[in-house]
Amino acid sequence: MNNKIKAIDLFCGGGGFSRGLLDAGLEVVLAVDNWNAAVSFYKRNLPGHPVENFDLLDIDSSITRLREYEFNLIVGGPPCQDFSSAGKRDENGDRANLTTAFARIVSNLKPKYFAMENVDRARKTRTFARSLDIFRDAGYGLTVHVLDASLCGVPQKRKRVVVWGVLGGNNNELSSIIQANLSDSSMSLRDFFGDKFGIQFYYRHPRSYARRAVFSIDEPSPTIRGVNRPIPKGYPGHPGDPVPVKKGIRPLTTKERSLIQTFPECWDISGKKTEVEQIIGNAVPVKLGEFIGNCLINYIEQQEKMPSRKPKPRYHMPVYDKPNSVKHIQHAEQLLLFETGHLYLVHDHPITLLGTYRKTCRDWIVSKRLYNYPVTESELDTVKELLAVRNLILKRKGVKDLFFKVKGYSIIGKSDLLKLGYKTSKNHPAKQRYILYKLSPLSKALPCDETNAIPIVGKGVSVPQKNAASEIARKPTLRKPPKASSNKRAI
Repeated sequence: MNNKIKAIDLFCGGGGFSRGLLDAGLEVVLAVDNWNAAVSFYKRNLPGHPVENFDLLDIDSSITRLREYEFNLIVGGPPCQDFSSAGKRDENGDRANLTTAFARIVSNLKPKYFAMENVDRARKTRTFARSLDIFRDAGYGLTVHVLDASLCGVPQKRKRVVVWGVLGGNNNELSSIIQANLSDSSMSLRDFFGDKFGIQFYYRHPRSYARRAVFSIDEPSPTIRGVNRPIPKGYPGHPGDPVPVKKGIRPLTTKERSLIQTFPECWDISGKKTEVEQIIGNAVPVKLGEFIGNCLINYIEQQEKMPSRKPKPRYHMPVYDKPNSVKHIQHAEQLLLFETGHLYLVHDHPITLLGTYRKTCRDWIVSKRLYNYPVTESELDTVKELLAVRNLILKRKGVKDLFFKVKGYSIIGKSDLLKLGYKTSKNHPAKQRYILYKLSPLSKALPCDETNAIPIVGKGVSVPQKNAASEIARKPTLRKPPKASSNKRAI
């Protein structure tokens, strides 16, 4: 985007929302909270990012202080205990009033955009409805959506209502973008961490013994709350527990709970245990904050008709000697047929990667739900989109395309590929690095405008545009481009 989005994070807590926005590529110019423990936690883990401690219930004073900053986005997750099923459920409490305070602050400062996160239960309250009225009266078009965090890159069943607001916009403008960005399947702890925790089952204390307390790492974690209790001696068990409470079953540690909230592993979570547990449980998960930010970015790019947050890189593949190999259009800037062993980026929303695969690798890709491609450090520095891919389409002549959601990535070496059961060859040098995408298979075709495909040349090879164009000119026989798929993804 030409104009950088600058955000203020109200009720910032330990910084989960702020870190998510930063990971999405936004700038956070200020964070505010009124709890010393949370502000200290934020300062330790987001050094260099301004954070202030003042009471947002003092609306007039807050507005005066916030006007000192340059921003066009306000985000916030007003404390939810007065709405939460784990709290008092008193919508007249002070914490519920903070939701109204957020709305009044936004309506007075009138940033171009805002995003507000709260527990799902909040949307059924008069306070929430009153806050929406305040936003609408200030001229905001609203998109209200209940998100399951396990479909947003978080290995946790955590339902939250999110309100996106656009000043002068229409209602529900972001709905299709949100739907397109959601994963088709929930993320389990094993999907996110593998066997990092060294357990198969764990205990999470229920609010009542009418609920189960034992969970598997092959499912998303239940909602991380602000308390973490040990297994009581009198726990009677529950028919829904997959295994009985016995030796080897334990509660999750504070560190593990922070990781499930997708806090970076390097974050310092020291401090008074009860305070730290509450900071973790109350936080907006980092990956959820990133999802919220990315949806807004996608909307802005769509409205501004901008293809990407950054200019599209123009890479050009070598033209091979074999005839009919590629079809270049628009002065050799786009490729419509896909050469085996090369990648193509389409700057749709979200970014889609087009690739191919060897016949012998199909079973490995499908069973392991992984896809690898050789890269150099310079490519990772230059083509940042490779790290922001959310969709993957794999093509091979004569067979149906494979469609995947990309859940994450890692940079690995040849030895790592061997450990994963991948059959390497002499074409896999010992020191070569690979980007490994973690996948979630899709049963339906993904929409993709292949005419906007931009070639990415692996292994550090690139060809200047003029050379590629001259080679094309010497090859008069060109193959017709493939027909675009007519399948539409259900929204």
